Amino acid sequence: MYLFETDTLSGLMRRSPSPALLSRFTATPLRDRYISSISVGELTYGALKSVDRREYLLGQIQRRVLPNARVASFDPAAAGHYAEIRVDLERRGI
Repeated sequence: MYLFETDTLSGLMRRSPSPALLSRFTATPLRDRYISSISVGELTYGALKSVDRREYLLGQIQRRVLPNARVASFDPAAAGHYAEIRVDLERRGI
């Protein structure tokens, strides 16, 4: 079992991911790939904060990240809510 962290997942979402990273990720059987719901929230938070790449990044999460690993802990919808709340609080200076 491998739990991929947020920085690794961000690397996979780049327009041109590192060949070494992509190779390592794809060499891991799908059944052994996990991401935490917190990482989903952090990725979504980063996408929502982006002014010029928001839709692209949200699409990358939906197309590249979520279908290629199991989400551990609470579900992706809860992680998305976390990101929206965090963005709102940060905009309000809280």
